[in-house]
Amino acid sequence: QKKGINIAPTTFIEKNDWDYIDCLQFQEKCVELIYKKVFSKFSIVIFTNHPSCLTLGRGLQKKLTPGVGLLDFDESLRDKIQVPIYEIKRGGGITFHHPGQLIIYPIINLSFHGLKVYPLMAKLFYILAEALNKQNVVGVDYCRDLLGLWFEDKKIASIGVQLRRFVSFHGIALNIKNDELIQKELKRIYPCGLPGSCYSNVNDLFNVCIERSELIKDFKFLCNELINEKNEFS
Repeated sequence: QKKGINIAPTTFIEKNDWDYIDCLQFQEKCVELIYKKVFSKFSIVIFTNHPSCLTLGRGLQKKLTPGVGLLDFDESLRDKIQVPIYEIKRGGGITFHHPGQLIIYPIINLSFHGLKVYPLMAKLFYILAEALNKQNVVGVDYCRDLLGLWFEDKKIASIGVQLRRFVSFHGIALNIKNDELIQKELKRIYPCGLPGSCYSNVNDLFNVCIERSELIKDFKFLCNELINEKNEFS
């Protein structure tokens, strides 16, 4: 460490096929740790994916997008859906997870870094877009009223962040490839209030085979570079 530079340490964790509830409980333990003053400068970033499931948040933020016409989850569909549904406390409506995703959970003490949640989400989208660019996936954007990473009219990544005592958890789900089980459910549900047909994946849209390990490597580099350069995400 160079004299006069305050480096914010970041721990990266990778685990594949992590049961959703087990992973959520692990995140919650990390939140309790990062909240403590002695650990507040530390951050934890988890890279994972989950068996196919749906998660139902606290509700859509329709006031932020009054002209879009977002649709809530139809409770009458519960018995027809063939994958587990987990009710959680993050913002947003229903969304999906499956093994063909890369999921990134940033656990960061926003109070220590002097950061608000929307700049955090924007910065995470920026880092992910830059990492994809290194994989020859170009032209994606996130500067829209509807949160997400988009390519033209298709959404390839969703985000949902929850704060507990000013520490973030939950995060981004990037669709790398298709999942047949979830594809069937997308015909019934409206993830984030949008028709299932709005969603696609990187491999189909760009005719590429993403190297997951390289994508994680690039994300780590960019994330670490930004944290250590300014000791914050903003």
